[in-house]
Amino acid sequence: MITSVRQELLAVLTELSAACPEMRFGQLIANLSTLAKGLSAEGL
Repeated sequence: MITSVRQELLAVLTELSAACPEMRFGQLIANLSTLAKGLSAEGL
């Protein structure tokens, strides 16, 4: 991954983590996946 893209991705994940402190990291990623793919078996 390009360094600048990686840094931007990590910055966004940091912001999301701060916005949802009650979520574990895996939950955050699973929820992002659901938002991206929809509620289907393929979403996860």
